[in-house]
Amino acid sequence: MKRTYTSVIVLWLLITKLVAQIGVIDEDVLNKQKEPQYGLNRKLLFLIRASFSVYVLPLKPADSISFEFFSSNQKGAGLYLKSSISRHVNLLFALEYFMNTFSVSQKTPDKKFVYMVKHQEEMLIIDYLVGSAGIRFNIGRTGDFIGNYLDVYVIGGIPLVKKVIIKDSYGGNVPFKKLRSDYYNLNWYNDFYYGLGLRVGRKSLAVNVEYRLSRILKNSIMSIYDPSAVLYLPDLPHLLAGITLLFPL
Repeated sequence: MKRTYTSVIVLWLLITKLVAQIGVIDEDVLNKQKEPQYGLNRKLLFLIRASFSVYVLPLKPADSISFEFFSSNQKGAGLYLKSSISRHVNLLFALEYFMNTFSVSQKTPDKKFVYMVKHQEEMLIIDYLVGSAGIRFNIGRTGDFIGNYLDVYVIGGIPLVKKVIIKDSYGGNVPFKKLRSDYYNLNWYNDFYYGLGLRVGRKSLAVNVEYRLSRILKNSIMSIYDPSAVLYLPDLPHLLAGITLLFPL
């Protein structure tokens, strides 16, 4: 009889311990399932990107328009989605708005832009709605923070604003001293552009380089003064370099 009581007590202790262990396991699984999927270096993260880049010297200056260096630039802003595949590899998707300005140099003796007439100031303005997709490689230590990274991506866009701004000043006895002319929706521009990009960053600051594979301007257009004449347009710079700021949401 004593042995029976002892067996019952031992069995009861074993069952109690087993139930407690099952409860702990269930609690651990539940806690793991509740780990946040959104955040820095987690499954999903949205970021706001702001950038400023300048067009650097073209590969073939003889075939390109001469331009003012710092005045020819690209300003952009947009929304990024980062989706983690692993601790060190992420997918990137973005939708952005790029504002491009090309300031045509009026100082060169052989000005090549369209009608060859020199002005005080002449700018090509073209704004793009841009989409991009790429891969981010986290470099070094990872965790609940933005560390060091390398982004490689492809980019493509359609123009939303296409115009040319011309400014002139006049002396002597004239009714106006300054004149600005804005020309919209000119048929000089191609309808799509695409390229490749590389970005190296640390935390929220990055340096980016982009190379456009397509032409912005068409190869040739008809002259507005003589419809039978064809004007051949030089190319615009293809290479951009600048800085990027990324702000997590």
